[in-house]
Amino acid sequence: GATDGAVAPPAPTPSTPEATEAVQAVSLTIIGQVKMGKSSFVNALLGEQRAQTDVLPATSDVTRYELQPQGVPVRLTVFDTVGYAHTGPREDQLKATTEAVRQSDLIVLVLHARNPARQADLEMLQRLKEWFATRPDLKMPPVVAVLTHIDLLSPAMEWSPPYNWIEPQRPKEQQIQQAVAAVREQLGEYL
Repeated sequence: GATDGAVAPPAPTPSTPEATEAVQAVSLTIIGQVKMGKSSFVNALLGEQRAQTDVLPATSDVTRYELQPQGVPVRLTVFDTVGYAHTGPREDQLKATTEAVRQSDLIVLVLHARNPARQADLEMLQRLKEWFATRPDLKMPPVVAVLTHIDLLSPAMEWSPPYNWIEPQRPKEQQIQQAVAAVREQLGEYL
């Protein structure tokens, strides 16, 4: 039987040295067409930490940022790929992107909320899926879509976040919900 009064040692909490010694690494690759807001998204992601970010050369088509947020036991690596044209990725861009994606935990696809031309994005996702299909030892990371330029959705002069696009009440919320639905319809099987 159990001994009365026995107390188990406390489990490590994030503030104890045991829990913070092992720094986890998280990496993500940002992809998207040119002029869709990828740079703005990277700037928002790195935020005020950008000054402490290491910019490392990767390839001519990929910029690598490494960041250790203060007080967070996670090292973040961001692979920012060069945007592809509306005609789709070139072979050299695809090669550089697949190499970055191969090292990533997550793919972030940046899309312009008001630009419905997403054939190039569909092609990129198809090509990535095909590339991983020929390499059964590798697993394609999940893809998260980020919609930029939502401030331009109508009514364009209104900007009063936060917006509840899950249960929209205001006109802008309804427009955001419709933009998300369009992305799901066009690219949902990959997201």
